[in-house]
Amino acid sequence: QELVRNKDVLLVGNNLSGVEKDQGYLIDCYDIVVRFGKGVTTGRTRQLGAKTDLWVTGEFRKKMRGFFPDAEVLWNPSSYRTIPEPPDYEHTEMFGREEIEKINAEYGSRGSRRLSAGAITAYWFVHAVKTQKSLSLINFDFFHHSILFKDNKQDMTNKASSWHIPIALAPYQNLDPATHPAHDLMIERKLFDNLLQRD
Repeated sequence: QELVRNKDVLLVGNNLSGVEKDQGYLIDCYDIVVRFGKGVTTGRTRQLGAKTDLWVTGEFRKKMRGFFPDAEVLWNPSSYRTIPEPPDYEHTEMFGREEIEKINAEYGSRGSRRLSAGAITAYWFVHAVKTQKSLSLINFDFFHHSILFKDNKQDMTNKASSWHIPIALAPYQNLDPATHPAHDLMIERKLFDNLLQRD
């Protein structure tokens, strides 16, 4: 709360269009820049900026701490496949797992689909932190845009909705452009629309 008090905070999503525009200067002008998971900007600073004040990680990306050495860490324990183990480095837990399950239920998430780290973080700033001067979003499209890519390691075609093309796992292969293997597009949109109706 003290770190962001009266500051303009920017959440930088990882959607595909992020690398199509030169937004680095704009992003780096914010008081506090928040990035997620594999959103390492090396080689793309003209498009994505260089500044990272807060880095959000969950179970699957926590070993990437070395890419964000100067950032404070926010921990998101949301995971539908494992019981997440907190990182062994200093971090702030946004919500406990039970709280996240309640938030997922509030917006209608069911089964293996869950709210993204971006959605949980936006919700946390609005409902728990509340000290920021403003909260802005850039490069979020609620997983509506995707690209097909050839995963040579698993010898299959898969779909990515992030510019960093995360490693895809065969059980979660889904080439339907209207779906995402881990997140429900309409629920993501519903949560952000609800937050954007607030002050």
